[in-house]
Amino acid sequence: MKQSENSLSVVTISLESTYDRPQGENLNEYRTELISNVIHELGENDIFLLPAGFYKHEDVTETTVKNDAEIIKGILEANGSRASVCFGIDSTPKEGTPYEYQLAVAVDWSGIVGVGRKSNPASKEEKSAVCLAFNYDDTEFGYERIFKKGDKRFYIAVCFDIYGLTKLKRVNPGVDAILVPIHGFERHNRTSYFALNGFAGASKAWSCPVFGAAVFFDNLKINSWPTGVKWALGNKSVKEKGVTYDEIRIQMDGEYRIDGTDETAVCYKYHI
Repeated sequence: MKQSENSLSVVTISLESTYDRPQGENLNEYRTELISNVIHELGENDIFLLPAGFYKHEDVTETTVKNDAEIIKGILEANGSRASVCFGIDSTPKEGTPYEYQLAVAVDWSGIVGVGRKSNPASKEEKSAVCLAFNYDDTEFGYERIFKKGDKRFYIAVCFDIYGLTKLKRVNPGVDAILVPIHGFERHNRTSYFALNGFAGASKAWSCPVFGAAVFFDNLKINSWPTGVKWALGNKSVKEKGVTYDEIRIQMDGEYRIDGTDETAVCYKYHI
């Protein structure tokens, strides 16, 4: 597909995982190796989007965020890449509770360019257990959750934040696309809900494309799940029966699979 001179390439990186849930002291090490391999192979692209909770720590502080950002920055520098990478950082959950801290960070060759804290809880339990942002446009550690690449602006929505944008009737603050790091799926009935309601609803409301990346746990496969969505069905309701993936998905410009330790990166490339 022919691209305009000012278009940007967006690569969503979902993970097909053998884990039933990510755990273990070596997880961050394995995932650093995996994203390093992805950047080595595809580093000429502009935006990379990874799942929520890509890195996990016992606690998440400004220092933790900066340390993880330095790891990603180092990978970009080592590969001569001028890309921006958006990835999630979670704190390790206490027994029987959700992740207390759920952030997403955007990094390029210069360092951190954007940080977003989850603002919309996934459940009543999360509302009391997760340290949420007060508003959808709050800064975090002094960083905006909107970052710029080229002449385009990207909004970071952490997982269920994508539903809050439409539920709370948030107004597009002048962004060209929404990036959604998602924690993951254990069965496919939730995948269609995210795409057909979350992605499509936000795309319709904000008149811009939505890109997502998630972990598919316990050997679940990504199959036909669209990681790039653009609403083009006019006033039709996103909840109307019969809306299909093919009607909302953005045409891909490439598909790549890169194997890591216990997880495979499934990379879909788009242009906007």
